[in-house]
Amino acid sequence: MSHEHTIGAAAFKARCLSLLDRVAATGESLVITKRGRAVARVVPARRTAVASLHGSVSVRRDIVPPILDAWDAANDRPRHSRLNLVGQRSGETGATRPRGD
Repeated sequence: MSHEHTIGAAAFKARCLSLLDRVAATGESLVITKRGRAVARVVPARRTAVASLHGSVSVRRDIVPPILDAWDAANDRPRHSRLNLVGQRSGETGATRPRGD
């Protein structure tokens, strides 16, 4: 169970940074008062689920294998193209031909 300290607002203002460091280091809460009434509570930040996993995972080998085949995207063409442009017969290149009217 963590202990809770009380401090006046003026004293907190004067020592704010060192008090925040103390809360973080000790895990103790701090109640800030104004004219004897509690107005705020400073509590240590909770660790996130991801932060709590820090250091618990180790990579023992490369998880992404290297690409063995050279690949030239500019010259890569499929062997068999089944796509034809609209209006083209299979085997046409798509070059513009003059129409015979």
